[in-house]
Amino acid sequence: MSLTVRTLSCLLSKLCAVSSGRTRRLRSKSAFLSEPLEVRVLLSASEWGARSVSGDGASVSSNTGTTILNGIDINQFIGVDAFREAGFTGTNAVVANIEGGHIWNGHESLTHVDGFVQDSANPGSQTGDFDRHATWVGMLLAGKSAGVAFNYQEGVVPDARLYSGAIATTWSGESFTTAFNFNSNTFLTPYEDLMSKGVGGDAVTADVINSSWNSNDPTASASGIYSRAIDALVNDTGKTVVFSAGNTGAGPNSVGGPAAGYNVITVGALGNDTDLQPWQSVAGLSSRGFNDLFIPDVSAPANIHDAAQGTILPEVRSVIDIVAPGIGITSALYTGATGGNIGGGDSTPGKADAYTGNLQGSSFAAPLVAGGAALMVDAAKTIFGSSSTAMDGRIIKSILQTSADKIPGWSNRPTLINGIHTTTQSLDEDSGAGRLNLARAKELLLDGTTDLPGDSSGPVQANGWDLGRVSEAAVSDYPIQNVLEAGTPLIATLNWFVDRIITDGGVTTESSFDNLDLELWLTDNGVAARKVAESRSLYNNVEHLSFAVPETGTYLLRVRWSGEIWDLNNDVNTETFGLSWTTTGLVDGGAPVAHATAEDVFLQGPQDQLISVQFLDDTGINTNTILSSAVYVKDASDAVHYLTLQSVDSNQTYDPFVTAVFVMSAPGGTWDSTDDGLYRVFLNDGVVEDELGNTIEGGQIGLFNTQIVQRIGPDSFGYVASPVTFNFEDISETGVPILQGLDDATHLLTDHALGDFSFSFYGATWHELFVSTNGLLTFSSPVASAANTDLSTFSGQSAIAVLWDDLSSYGPNAAVYWQLLGPPGARRLILQWDQVEYLHAGGNITFQVVLDSSDNSIQMNYLDLDGGDAGHNEGLSATAGLRSGDPLSTTLLSSFNGSSSVFVASHRSVRFYDPRPVAPSITTPGTYDLRTFTPEFRWSESQGTEQYEIWVNRLTGETARVIHAFVGETIFTPSQPMAMGLYRVWVRAISAQNDRSSWSTPFTFRINAPAEITPLQRLQKTARPLIEWEVVPGASTYEIWINNLSNHASAVVYKSGLTSTTFEPEQDLPFGQYRVWVRATDEGQRPGAWSDPVDFVAAYWPTLTAPSAVVTFNHRPQFEWTVLDGAASSQIFVRNTFTKEVILNQPVSANGVWTSTVDLPRGEYDWWVRGVTLDGIAGWWSYAARFSVAGSPVLTMPAGTVPSTPLFSWKPVELAQHYTLVIHSMGGGHDSITLNNLSGTQHSTTTLASGVWRVWVRAVSGTGELSWWSRPVDFTVE
Repeated sequence: MSLTVRTLSCLLSKLCAVSSGRTRRLRSKSAFLSEPLEVRVLLSASEWGARSVSGDGASVSSNTGTTILNGIDINQFIGVDAFREAGFTGTNAVVANIEGGHIWNGHESLTHVDGFVQDSANPGSQTGDFDRHATWVGMLLAGKSAGVAFNYQEGVVPDARLYSGAIATTWSGESFTTAFNFNSNTFLTPYEDLMSKGVGGDAVTADVINSSWNSNDPTASASGIYSRAIDALVNDTGKTVVFSAGNTGAGPNSVGGPAAGYNVITVGALGNDTDLQPWQSVAGLSSRGFNDLFIPDVSAPANIHDAAQGTILPEVRSVIDIVAPGIGITSALYTGATGGNIGGGDSTPGKADAYTGNLQGSSFAAPLVAGGAALMVDAAKTIFGSSSTAMDGRIIKSILQTSADKIPGWSNRPTLINGIHTTTQSLDEDSGAGRLNLARAKELLLDGTTDLPGDSSGPVQANGWDLGRVSEAAVSDYPIQNVLEAGTPLIATLNWFVDRIITDGGVTTESSFDNLDLELWLTDNGVAARKVAESRSLYNNVEHLSFAVPETGTYLLRVRWSGEIWDLNNDVNTETFGLSWTTTGLVDGGAPVAHATAEDVFLQGPQDQLISVQFLDDTGINTNTILSSAVYVKDASDAVHYLTLQSVDSNQTYDPFVTAVFVMSAPGGTWDSTDDGLYRVFLNDGVVEDELGNTIEGGQIGLFNTQIVQRIGPDSFGYVASPVTFNFEDISETGVPILQGLDDATHLLTDHALGDFSFSFYGATWHELFVSTNGLLTFSSPVASAANTDLSTFSGQSAIAVLWDDLSSYGPNAAVYWQLLGPPGARRLILQWDQVEYLHAGGNITFQVVLDSSDNSIQMNYLDLDGGDAGHNEGLSATAGLRSGDPLSTTLLSSFNGSSSVFVASHRSVRFYDPRPVAPSITTPGTYDLRTFTPEFRWSESQGTEQYEIWVNRLTGETARVIHAFVGETIFTPSQPMAMGLYRVWVRAISAQNDRSSWSTPFTFRINAPAEITPLQRLQKTARPLIEWEVVPGASTYEIWINNLSNHASAVVYKSGLTSTTFEPEQDLPFGQYRVWVRATDEGQRPGAWSDPVDFVAAYWPTLTAPSAVVTFNHRPQFEWTVLDGAASSQIFVRNTFTKEVILNQPVSANGVWTSTVDLPRGEYDWWVRGVTLDGIAGWWSYAARFSVAGSPVLTMPAGTVPSTPLFSWKPVELAQHYTLVIHSMGGGHDSITLNNLSGTQHSTTTLASGVWRVWVRAVSGTGELSWWSRPVDFTVE
């Protein structure tokens, strides 16, 4: 089948690819497993038989226990215990692992594999093979305990129903390769069968699928057919599918398909299990960063996806969803001659209890996340029922992300836009939503709001989740029914699927990609009043908020449909989403909640050993409970060593990460050889508490080894030598061979050969050097002599004696090799004497030297110095050390004729270095003029530095030194504001041995931060507004400058020499818009920077003069008001008092008089006027005035008790011709009196009889129009 662009479908059953508008045909699709598997440790026979250790746990790390089988309990670390304590172990969940090969069910931890799924219609020669990679992953996902100590076989869901799917046709490469091939049939069959069609007699489908493989499908833009197929199956079934991110490190498009798809959970790897806080940083190998986005052309067929048929937007998607431990992992081993073991033999035939240690890669992080998802499914089916929306992939993913721990450095790059906390990225490009925390996920799944009825939104609790639906027509609001205090952490995640379609024939097409936003609003009486935060990434199908609410109040979460990235099917503009949130600080994610340093250390004399311990709890650590008694140390004989608390580093009210430093004194006052060995660090149970009063569980939290040594030196230049942890980087297979089959020979490595490599040695920089067969390096001229000396009488040139002795390279495999490694600026030149011999004494010895240009250190690594001659072995006849040339002529020896086996012996390394740190370079501030009072100082890092000393002098004013501090990082910010003025800063580095670098080059800068004007109400009700600003440190006086923006007049107010931080104009400002600036001057009358401008409007209101409190027959009344100085026009507003109907709302002149141009109907009216500036800004409305047209006259007399001839009076009605008066007896017995054609506004009638009377009046215009009757007035005649 050929493929024609735009017209034919790209069928999964017929693999094809499109490039640049031309057709290509592929026989198979290459894919790569998600880790290079750089380190593998096969357990020895004795370790296979080690069943006597006690304890419990699950999958473990490889490097923190006494063997690779009893390290950190990974399941406990990620929070699995929270589910297990509630009775959930995966019993009601079905999980599957789909990758190149099958899980080997012959291993003791995996005998329960329920079934194997692969294609039978178009298989390859290796389809369905067992494979070691699948076996590793399978145990981490769902391994079962074989009843041995530590239970290190248990995966996350040991009781789940486990299936294995295989997609490979063949593997490619050498034995134990991680690369395999597949075709569209072998790919599609396991996924379709396990996601939708069902397998076995009960047609079971998997709830959760893990896939730890990665491909270039064909780019990282999620547009390949395999990415589309997985996305479509997820969209169709709602299943949870987890993919590992890959192991190509950081960089654009490093995550390939299908992990780069939209609807899967993409998992990165954390390292390392030996870090101070284990697995708290993204592993260097883990793929991460931003990926491209492919937007299909709506005019092209929906199943064609190459760049010619759409648009590629570079690096706009953050594709990592979550991270989990992926370095230093132990898992089940399969070594059979199938799968990736191409042409290899079985090194452990029949071994069902073999394990591999130190596994590395995102492949091993993904099954931890998939297992966590399966635990959620198990709990959801049990608690909510088998058809619960809690099992929907959008909910699973949302809860996992909301409950994830934020690792140090996490950021989704929020900014303040118009005062709103805004992220347009959603997730951290390296770690997604953070580190997997299943304890928090369990709490969020089962507690609080657990889905609302149907698709509707509504009031919710402080924690919870909902599967909802939003449309173009209406937002979905979730009012939180708790008052949130200012500073309360809020985390919320919104997930939805990109709509992709797959047919039974394997055709994949695009449908639509809706764009949803997640917002947080402050509410007023339950109504959204002000938006305070939003996540509105354009090209991701996840939105994520993680921040502290800014003020105390009630809030609501809002989901908004904000358009479409594409829509090829013109579908309805609605979208189903999964939303979860928390505001209460969920429980911590499992042990350990504290971890200590795990590095080996070299100790000497009475020096203290510092042990740094990091405590972690999401509700915050109560630092008052971190005491000296919290941590203790045991040595190899289990003797307890008590510690002293040195410091606690936490200065925040709410801080889940707290670092404390403890001091271990030298046993007996000084370290000696008896103190060599392993030390374990323990946390005392129940001493440290979180902010809720819960105590943190104790146990082993770290370990370190000691080697008691003495540092030699310094020589007169400053070099010292110290033993270091043995490290031998073998270059015999990769390096360039020289000096083969020779004796007493030398070779010049020229600057041409070494390229950009340079090395500073005793203050001189070298670009080439001479290498001798006798283990000697010289820099000025060759030295071939085998007669080694103590270097004190050496010729007047610089030299490095690596192992200077009478050596030869006559052996069949003997040679000297060299190789340059590392990037520019950090080149390492390795010279390796490989399998050379002591002349005439035989032997086969190997050693090397590493010249590191990044710090100009020299490290000598001795792999094997046993040459079979007791007189020469282990450096007994050799010289090792440094020699400077003239005129310094200093020597530093690590060994001469066997003088120190600590430094020269097999499997030893010694490092020569100048311990004085390199003087740092100040990098920040990088500009002279600083617009802040608390500038941030940064400088380059100096290797081997314990702390830095910073010194700042003020060059203006009376005080010279203003800052002198010692800090442990390459950053310093003053705790107090610095006064405006001129300054100079220096920094120097200090090592742990108190070696001090020279001072940095000074940097001169000026604190010239602007004054900050207190925000003004935009519309000022006064012509003399009060302007206030913050005190500027170091200011002597202030200047203020005001422009009139309405008439473009500059400096309408200018005042200098102000000594206070408030100002009120001395004269009225004309009506208009203004802009104000303020700046400070120092004691030398040097002005600072102008403040940011603040705009306001002198918007006082006019006084209404007519009509006011009158009745008129004029249907076009004349309106009058006081003129506003500076107003360009006015606006009049007239409204019926009772019906609220707006009669007039229009601009009028500013001269204070205007006559209505339309007739006002009979009625009572309220009216207002406001001024408008020349640039169209309206001021405050006046107070209202009231009048009526043909309304009711107002009677003023009589009132109360009156004589028998009372006086009747009323207010005049404008344009009235005469009035009618009606007087009515309220007691009866007297006739009513009607008096017409009364011309004035008062009247006295004839005598009225005693009693109660009621009177009305109305007006009659000259045209005969009648007003309304007045309100009646009752009175009594005596």
